[in-house]
Amino acid sequence: MNARTRTKRLAAAAVLVLAAVIAAVVYRAGLNEIPPPPSGSTVLEQAIGIGTRGTQNAWRFRAKRIVTSADGSLTTLEDVESAALYKNGKVYLKLHADRVSVNTRTRDLTVSGHVQLQGANEPIVRTLQTDVITWNNALQLLSIPSATTLTSQGDRLTIGNMQWNVATGRITLNKIDGTAKM
Repeated sequence: MNARTRTKRLAAAAVLVLAAVIAAVVYRAGLNEIPPPPSGSTVLEQAIGIGTRGTQNAWRFRAKRIVTSADGSLTTLEDVESAALYKNGKVYLKLHADRVSVNTRTRDLTVSGHVQLQGANEPIVRTLQTDVITWNNALQLLSIPSATTLTSQGDRLTIGNMQWNVATGRITLNKIDGTAKM
C-alpha cells in the first residue's frame, strides 16, 4: 500500500469519525430529559404553587417537577414554565428557568439553565436572560456569574457578570456592552 492510498484511508476514517460525532451531538441535542431524583426524595409531578401574604398573592409557580431531598433541606423545581412575584396584589416579576434550587435551611437560591426574568408591572418592560443566578442569603448577595443580556424598548445591553450586595447597596457590573433605557 503506497502513501497516497494510506492518506486517503486515513482521511476517510477521519471523516467517518467526525460524521459519527456530529450524528451523536445532533441526536443528543433533542434529548432534554430531566434526570431521575436521588433515592429517598419526595417528588411532585406537574406542580403548581401559590403563596400569599395576608389576603394577597405573594408568589406563584408552575413546574414540571419538584424534588425535595430526604432531609427536606433542598427543594428543586425543574422546568419552571412560569413563576411570578407579586407586589400589592399585582405581578411585578416573571420568571422562566430550567431549574430553581432552594436550600430551605440557609434560604440560599440558585436559578439555572435558560433563565429569563421579565419586569411585568412597569411602563418599560425589561427582560433579563442568563444561565445562572445565585442568592446567598447570609451575605445578602445576588450574583450572576455568566453573560447576561438585558433588553428594554428595543435596546440591548450585555453584561459579562454582576454582583449586587443588597446589604450595602453596592452593584458591580463587568464587561458592559450596548445601551438600555432604565
